[in-house]
Amino acid sequence: MRNDQIGAQTLVDEHSMLGHEVQVRRTEVLRALGDGRWPSTEIAQLVDYLRYELLDQAVNEERLLYPLTSEGGRDPRFAQLLEDHVALRDRTNALAVLATLPADARDPGVVVRLLDELEQLLDRHLEDEEAVLSPVSAWGVSSARRPFRSHEWFRLTEGPVIDADELPRDAAVTLVLERLTRLRAGDQVEVRSSARLHDLEGAFQRRGMSADYGWAIEEERPGRCRVSITRRPAA
Repeated sequence: MRNDQIGAQTLVDEHSMLGHEVQVRRTEVLRALGDGRWPSTEIAQLVDYLRYELLDQAVNEERLLYPLTSEGGRDPRFAQLLEDHVALRDRTNALAVLATLPADARDPGVVVRLLDELEQLLDRHLEDEEAVLSPVSAWGVSSARRPFRSHEWFRLTEGPVIDADELPRDAAVTLVLERLTRLRAGDQVEVRSSARLHDLEGAFQRRGMSADYGWAIEEERPGRCRVSITRRPAA
């Protein structure tokens, strides 16, 4: 995909979207705490976004954008950026642990402190990274990676219902299957489409996913198809 094609985003645009989506999920965690609930689900949703979008961005920046600099990634400022990526992974893993704590080990103060650390680290890191990379390329990861991938797609598959018609046709099956791999034992999603889901079912079977997931047709008629897919508990 060329930079002037639809879908390509600047690095600043990508960072802005990532920061916004992290903030949205952070707010949901804090809202749950404010309501007196332990935010296991909200933390898990934040962790998923951090792992599958933010940290994926970091990996691809290291692979695709860092080598574009005149020193090919050996600029001394990269050392701090790489340390930041490690720190972001560490905080993501720490959040994942908090989501599964037993009731007697839960401390809302620890959650708030970790969220504050994450916010401060991410804000500084994104600003520093733009200062290093923008002079060599205004364009972000989406225009350089193959196959093309947009951060806008994650939210279309994140909830309990996935409308395949809203996804790009050439990526829809891959995006739905990726969502299935993020399901936890007992979780379920419903996939809807105006067409029969032969391509998805075929990919599902070829990958041998039937042993780990239940597939139930809820509705199948011209113009409307719905299937429920549930991740089975580990044997």
